[in-house]
Amino acid sequence: MAKETRGIKASMIELTEAQVKKEVEDHLKLLMKSGRLWYVRLNAGVFGRHHN
Repeated sequence: MAKETRGIKASMIELTEAQVKKEVEDHLKLLMKSGRLWYVRLNAGVFGRHHN
């Protein structure tokens, strides 16, 4: 029996790794600009603080 979704059809969105990284980076920059987050760049497993 199919799981009840209450009329909402679940769908998968396929994104490349580069698209995901860009969206995450853009979101973190937005949070930083709003003063809610120090921007931490997560790139290739290297963690570093950037103060612009």
